[in-house]
Amino acid sequence: MTTKARISAGICGFATTVLVRGDMSSCTISLDSDCPAVRQLATELRQVDPLREVSHRGPTPMVWELAAKHCPHAACPVPIGILKA
Repeated sequence: MTTKARISAGICGFATTVLVRGDMSSCTISLDSDCPAVRQLATELRQVDPLREVSHRGPTPMVWELAAKHCPHAACPVPIGILKA
């Protein structure tokens, strides 16, 4: 499975393209972004367990952990766009 999404973040004007490849056991994530914070996020967010990412039970999703570390804006739509992809 391959999914591609383009996220227009809004007032900042930055755009991000997300490419996700994988299956129900593992997904690789590739991010291309105008945003320096999202580019930093991309250096660490490379592979995820998709079931962990979409669950509210158990460990915090990796996307949220790394977004909290790298993205300074709580209203940034990129992390949820990554999860949707």
